[in-house]
Amino acid sequence: MNKKLTVIFLALAFANACFAQQPAQIDFTRSGRVSSVRLEAHETGNAKVGFRNGETVSGIDDRDFQRNKSIATSTVNTGRVPASVRITIYWFAQNLADKRTVLFAFDEDVSEIKPMTTFKANFEMPTLQSSILNLKDLGEKWVSGAKVAGWLATATDPTNPGVVLSHYASTPAIEALARKELAEMVAKKAAQAAQ
Repeated sequence: MNKKLTVIFLALAFANACFAQQPAQIDFTRSGRVSSVRLEAHETGNAKVGFRNGETVSGIDDRDFQRNKSIATSTVNTGRVPASVRITIYWFAQNLADKRTVLFAFDEDVSEIKPMTTFKANFEMPTLQSSILNLKDLGEKWVSGAKVAGWLATATDPTNPGVVLSHYASTPAIEALARKELAEMVAKKAAQAAQ
């Protein structure tokens, strides 16, 4: 089980290093109103793989899970001039132990979109791992890792990445969380990556 935790922490450390490039402030007030950029996103793949490490007659159940998602984005420039756009996907996870929702990774792509054209991109979520050990006879259950809570796609101007031109969230709860805490979550990840 220690090897699994080491792999998870190494993957998170790699993801943390990427967060140092994110803006300190994120402004959603212009999203979809002032910009000629429109962003749409949807899930194109969803995988949950479970491994049963063991199950006994006495009620011991040991399982590991791996979760992945794929997102397809479509960004339209409805303006009359080319637009430079940075598409960023923020991945959120819910810790199994304490149920907190955290920002665990992001992926981005920058493109120059010609007037009245569409730019399409696909994003793959890093694998999330979790483990559950259930000792039914003893009434004990141990969990570690996280499950997917959702994602947020944003379109920003690369020269001013803190201003969101358009966005799309997987759920209203993720959108509310992002509007309230995304800048703080990104700053926290950037500080962790700097250590």
